[in-house]
Amino acid sequence: MGPKRTTYQGIDGLFIREFSNGYAVYNRSGSEQEITFQGDYQSISQDHTGDTHLVADRDGEIFLR
Repeated sequence: MGPKRTTYQGIDGLFIREFSNGYAVYNRSGSEQEITFQGDYQSISQDHTGDTHLVADRDGEIFLR
């Protein structure tokens, strides 16, 4: 749905892409990054639901509505 390799909040190396049911995030910025959504999203690998999530460096995550 969304464009490929969109930088999240101008952070170099932190990318986000919107899909119909949520987002995919990939972090290669050099440090852990906090992602904040408007509303609650479920982190698939961490099974955490909330509006704020941490994504480790050189890691990615899928967030579902």
